[in-house]
Amino acid sequence: MPRSCLSRFVLVLIAGLAAAGAHAATATKPSATGPAPARKAARSRTATATQEAHQRESEEAVPKALIEAAKGSFVVVKLWYKKDLSEPAALLQDNWQVRRIYQEYIENKNPEERTGIVLDAAGHVLIYDDRLEDRFLDRIEVQDLSGELFLARREKLLFDTSAILLKVDAKAAGKLRPLKFVPVQDEGVDTKLFQAVMYKADDQWRIRFAPLRPAVRYAPGEPGNVFYGYRMASGYPERFRSFGYGGLATILADEDGRPVGCSMETFLDLRQTECVWKGLDLPKAEGISWADLRRSKQAVRGKLTAAVHEVVIAFHQGGGEGAGRSAFARSPRLEAAAGREITGYGVAISDTEILMPVFLDRKVAARIDKIFVKFSPWDRRPADFVGAFKDFGGFVIRLRKGKLPAQVELAAKDLPRMKPFWVARARKKLGRKYVDLVWDRIRGKTRGYAGKYHWYVNGPVHAGAMLVDFSGRLAGMYLHERVEHEEERELERSGMPYGPSRKYRIFTISEIRDELTKPLAHLDPKIKVKTRTESKRRSWLGVEYVLVNPDLAEELKVETPTKDGQLGFMVSAVYPGGPAEKLGIKVGDILLRIQAPKRPYPIELNRELGGESGRFDREFGPPWRMRGVGMGAPQASWRGRANALTRALDAIGIGEKVAITCYRPAERGKGQTVTSLYTIEQAPPDFESAPKWRNRKLGLTVKDLTYEIRFALRLKPSDPGVIVAHVEDGSPMDTARIYSNEVLTRLDGEPLGSARQMRDLVAAARKAGKEKVRLTIFRLGKTRFADLTVKAYDPSDDEGLEGQQP
Repeated sequence: MPRSCLSRFVLVLIAGLAAAGAHAATATKPSATGPAPARKAARSRTATATQEAHQRESEEAVPKALIEAAKGSFVVVKLWYKKDLSEPAALLQDNWQVRRIYQEYIENKNPEERTGIVLDAAGHVLIYDDRLEDRFLDRIEVQDLSGELFLARREKLLFDTSAILLKVDAKAAGKLRPLKFVPVQDEGVDTKLFQAVMYKADDQWRIRFAPLRPAVRYAPGEPGNVFYGYRMASGYPERFRSFGYGGLATILADEDGRPVGCSMETFLDLRQTECVWKGLDLPKAEGISWADLRRSKQAVRGKLTAAVHEVVIAFHQGGGEGAGRSAFARSPRLEAAAGREITGYGVAISDTEILMPVFLDRKVAARIDKIFVKFSPWDRRPADFVGAFKDFGGFVIRLRKGKLPAQVELAAKDLPRMKPFWVARARKKLGRKYVDLVWDRIRGKTRGYAGKYHWYVNGPVHAGAMLVDFSGRLAGMYLHERVEHEEERELERSGMPYGPSRKYRIFTISEIRDELTKPLAHLDPKIKVKTRTESKRRSWLGVEYVLVNPDLAEELKVETPTKDGQLGFMVSAVYPGGPAEKLGIKVGDILLRIQAPKRPYPIELNRELGGESGRFDREFGPPWRMRGVGMGAPQASWRGRANALTRALDAIGIGEKVAITCYRPAERGKGQTVTSLYTIEQAPPDFESAPKWRNRKLGLTVKDLTYEIRFALRLKPSDPGVIVAHVEDGSPMDTARIYSNEVLTRLDGEPLGSARQMRDLVAAARKAGKEKVRLTIFRLGKTRFADLTVKAYDPSDDEGLEGQQP
């Protein structure tokens, strides 16, 4: 390249570099109108956020002093269990806590391991109060950081925190390292606390730490008492589930890591209104020694055993709807076992009255026949049903003659939060009445029916249990809470997969004192005892119906009013002279809903209510041959009255005025929706409630002909006859080939107008020396004769004639 050209290239390159430098300098120079202030503010915010982050990190940094204190004062407490051989193993399995002890620890030969905190130099170790009875505890061992084991015993049950103090001997106490507490500096919401919790991961114990966040009450005024933790029944804190994790002992420290207290609770406050937790106050905390606790248990059990009484309830013969299998003493609800006696336990609230802490509805109460108070196997004294309470599940009986030997004493005031009390449950043990006692504490409040808050306790409680203070005074009960329109609610849930549910809660003595001292003023007038016949009487509308299904709804073009065939009972028959006929309800109408008075929602007559919800127990009918029916017996052509419509009317109550809405389909055009007002009437006697005569030696049970039987068999009201309800196998009736569901029209030529008349004719025949009588039998429109041998008839064997006109 020529020299001149090279010189020009160098000059151009230098000039270009200079221009680039000038451009760069211009680009980086601050402008009076450019975005430099925004960038400066951004740098300022970044610096502030960084500073705050460093501050949070420094606040949450774990103090070394807390790490050292926790390592030295945490211990592992090993609980070794044993079986209680005085109780049947099957009975103990009802308690989930005992079942866990047996399965996880005793059978596997393992101890249950928990964390404890060495509280002082005297050898006291603080552990969580798990309500474990002495009968299941074999021994307690305390293991320190070095792995050395020391025997310990339960010395004291603390009152104001869910904790128990263990005690090791003096030699072991010298080897343990207690916490050295300092006072808590109350700085309100600025009070900083740290927590330390020891837990087990695989085969290693670990300690974790975290700061606690303060909380103040949502209320007017300046923040007062500061709270920490969570009052949740089923929630855990957002950190790492340490503070408030049930059963874990927690060490609390100030911001310098110096221990200030210990807690077993999920919720605490600086002023200790919730529980005692400050380290300088714990050694002086109120409590009861374990020896005094045992003595209290023995004394309270003696008082309650004298005040508790065994009660025997007998029900009318003939089950009907609602007859159950569950035992009275084991079930929250009393189920009427027809013709049987059921035993339960109640507590004397006066010298003649006994409170039975069991839910009782109208149907079960109506079937009660006799009540006895059982003082001994040979001493049963009659009692009368007084009534059931309006607000909670319980009823009162009264001894007819004499007085009860003892009654329960009522506490003067409600139980305070956290202070232990006895939970008492009466039962039979080894042939004698016995009272189970286990201590518990009121934990907090939970929301219940109608937005009201009520207390709940630490552990599970049996329905009907009594809450008793350490002096043996009744301070509350765990009972079913009755609600408005309870029967309608249960009816609507009866077709659901899990059926109706019942809510139990703690009723404090201040809530039930008036009921226990003045029961007559708080009873439900609808719940009362009835005769056998009256107990089976039902309400009625006077119709038969079939359930609407999707196919039927589509065929009738009623998808809209029936909600695609999921709603509606289509009337298939109307009884002459019945309420439906008077209301103008016709065959083909579809009953949709019933609106009860003062009820916010109507009862919808849907498939679930009608029994087609898919529940397992509804899918399988009775066996093909029922006892007492026989191979040659005709099937009953009438339908039972215990249907969904009857149950709905029964739940509302006879005498109540309701609005019944039905839809009347039209062949052409749109159908019509009709609402009728109806005052619910009691039905005439039906097959279940009809007057009857039963004689076991003749092997027969006959009943009066009722309206649904006459309707199904097309019999006139003037046609004579009685219906055969039951025939005993191998009896004279069975030998004469007379079957259930057949109609007996005449006896020796005399027309039969009632079951009692048939009994009178048989009695007269025997008195005249006859050994056989001739019966005229009507079946399927045909008549035949049969000779019944009445030689074995004995008037003393007659049953079912109570209350019938002779």
